[in-house]
Amino acid sequence: MPPSVCSSNPSSTSISKFISKQPYLHMLETKCSTMTDVKKIHAHLIKSGLIKDKIAASRVLAFSAKSPPNGDINYANLVFTRIENPNLFSWNTIIRGFSESSTPQYAIHLFIEMLNTLEVQPFLLTYPSVFKAYARHGLAKDGAQLHGRIIN
Repeated sequence: MPPSVCSSNPSSTSISKFISKQPYLHMLETKCSTMTDVKKIHAHLIKSGLIKDKIAASRVLAFSAKSPPNGDINYANLVFTRIENPNLFSWNTIIRGFSESSTPQYAIHLFIEMLNTLEVQPFLLTYPSVFKAYARHGLAKDGAQLHGRIIN
């Protein structure tokens, strides 16, 4: 299994160093511009076992969760569902991706699922995407109820 820098809270410096030492991750960060590119790199990460590393998986997720034409939210969801015990970055990334997609209600569903996990709880950066999803789904009043959760 590849070495992981995810056992604690890695700094952005250690993440950058880790990415720069992994050829496929480095290519993902510097050369990818289409989902076709990402899918090829994702396949290599799966074959090498590196996709089991949360940093590697989150980088594929982050690219895939971009708005079209560069991203593909359905592919991002596939990546997300295969991450064992997703961290806060992964949850925020998939929620944000769905909040900007044609199916913002799924961002709300994921947020509720996140609330039901014991491993990860929302942070301040989670809420703007959830508010956006409620508003885009025509449920702005329901989203406003989250305000009390943020203040507490």
